[in-house]
Amino acid sequence: FNPGRSLREMKLNRIPDEEKTKICRKYFIAGFFLLPFVWLINLIWFSREALKKNGSSDIRRYVAGSFLGFVVWVAVLAVWISVYQTQRPNWGAAGDYISFSVPVGRL
Repeated sequence: FNPGRSLREMKLNRIPDEEKTKICRKYFIAGFFLLPFVWLINLIWFSREALKKNGSSDIRRYVAGSFLGFVVWVAVLAVWISVYQTQRPNWGAAGDYISFSVPVGRL
């Protein structure tokens, strides 16, 4: 462990191009299994590879898909949180049923 080392520094220059594409594809697919932060990791690790002029078009596609998937997931989560926080009391017993902790009392 080297605390001075950047998170983006994943020695991708030591890995063959085919292996990079396989890793990027696996991370892209993993994001669909309710693991959207894997998309963020994919975006961070492979963004330099995707932005190279002579970079792989497959990696570019997987990074773009990871970006889009992560942004959509964050947007859906933000909408759900805002709706839940503002509307839960109006849902009555159903709102209490899906709550982890139910606040006692009224405002």
